[in-house]
Amino acid sequence: MSGGGGAAQYLPEADLGGISHKGLEKLALEKGVIVEHGGGYHAYLEFDRPIGYNNGKPTNWIRAELSGGVYHGHPFDPTKLPSAVTGR
Repeated sequence: MSGGGGAAQYLPEADLGGISHKGLEKLALEKGVIVEHGGGYHAYLEFDRPIGYNNGKPTNWIRAELSGGVYHGHPFDPTKLPSAVTGR
């Protein structure tokens, strides 16, 4: 689920050039913009093509979360990016 309660779903891995969903999340943590969040971290990264859907719309963005040594993520709605990412 997305942060706003809507569905967020990755495209099938075959449509992502063979990169796994966990691989996308790891890339976000390695190369994305990191924002501290409630004792953990969110990482935001934009890809050059859609990686999935958020609230029924295709998105190139992912938000990965690292908390307690565990990471997970989902496709993210770019209209909800924090100011630390957008510079606004």
